[in-house]
Amino acid sequence: MSMKELIPLFQTETVATLYMVSISTLISYLIGIPLGVILVVTED
Repeated sequence: MSMKELIPLFQTETVATLYMVSISTLISYLIGIPLGVILVVTED
């Protein structure tokens, strides 16, 4: 493969990777922050 073929592929896959990382980060925040608050509030 030449660089002319690879550059658009890298751009597409970089956007896809950032999308996947953003979604997983959002899900972990939505679960982790409330769970952390609940654990701190209910500790004995």
